[in-house]
Amino acid sequence: MRFFIFGSTGDLVRNRVVPALQKLVGGGFQIYALGRRELGSEVYREYVCPEDCPSSFRNIIYYFKLDFRQDNLCTPC
Repeated sequence: MRFFIFGSTGDLVRNRVVPALQKLVGGGFQIYALGRRELGSEVYREYVCPEDCPSSFRNIIYYFKLDFRQDNLCTPC
């Protein structure tokens, strides 16, 4: 299952959504965080998933920058 989060760099996602998702994830679950900031997946994982976050959860989070001014919104999707 794939879960997409738009506006993924906000406090609500960091403080409420991601901790709740940690309790729900199972095998084959992937989280795609989408936002406008220039972040890579590893930097985003550090932002939303502090050191007490299990690595099995951290490894299913992927971040992609969206640019709404372009025809191809997601690079590199």
